[in-house]
Order: sequence, then structure tokens, then C-alpha cells
Amino acid sequence: MAARLGSPTVVVGGAVVLALLCLVARRPKAAVFALVAAPAAGFVTEYVLKPAVHREQHVNALLFPIGHTTGAFALALTVVVLLLPHEGTRLLPALARMVVGIAALAVAGLVAVAVVALGWHYVTDAVGGVVTAVVVVLGVAAALDLAWRRRVVY
Repeated sequence: MAARLGSPTVVVGGAVVLALLCLVARRPKAAVFALVAAPAAGFVTEYVLKPAVHREQHVNALLFPIGHTTGAFALALTVVVLLLPHEGTRLLPALARMVVGIAALAVAGLVAVAVVALGWHYVTDAVGGVVTAVVVVLGVAAALDLAWRRRVVY
């Protein structure tokens, strides 16, 4: 059950919900980030890294990095970035932001543990998924921030 929390359907659905919450909070730039970050990490995993590494298991499925782990951590990291203090708005107190961020990361960690415990992947596949999520989510945040400062997007 926990492994399914990193499925593409859950990740994209979560990204849409986060984007809608950002729009309600009048944070359109954050909504764009929410819609782009986690799906971009999934794209990099499935269409760039898995074919490039080409690690297979006995079922002829590409393993590295784990898509479910990448998705779960990408969504969790998106939540964490969105909860960082920002100018002009204080939606939640600092303690609530910290609790929500830790909970999101804990759920993502549960997904990583579940797919390894089920024997679907190796630990290194999970680590690859976490690293991919961190690099892509933070890269998207930086790219969108730079683009906004230069008024290229939004």
C-alpha cells in the first residue's frame, strides 16, 4: 500500500492539489512550481536516467532510480519548498510548517522503504530516486526563480 503513494497518478494529483492551494493563497508563481517540479522529476527518472543506466531485474523492468521513490520525494520536497518562509504571506506558524514538512518527508521515506522491503528494488535504486528528486526539485525552483527575476515566465 505505501509503495503506491509514489505512483505517477498520486504524484500528479498531489501536484495539482498543491497548485490549487497555492492559487487560493494568491501565490501563482508557487502554483507553477508545484505543477512542474514533481512531474519533472518523474520525467527525468523514467525517460532519461532509467534508459541511460539500464539496470534490469528478472522481470525486464528498469530499476534505477525508483520512479515511486523519486515521485514521493519530489512531491514531499515540493511541499517543503512551498512551506519555506516567503515575503508577504504567513499561512502557517513555523511549528506547523515544520510538522507538515517532516510528515511529508516521512511518508516519502516510507515509500522508499516499502519498495525495497517488497523486493521490487535495491537500496541503491531508492537512494538514486531520492537524489534525483532533490536535484530536479531544487533545480526547478532555482530555474523558475531566475526566470521570474528576469521576467521570462509567469
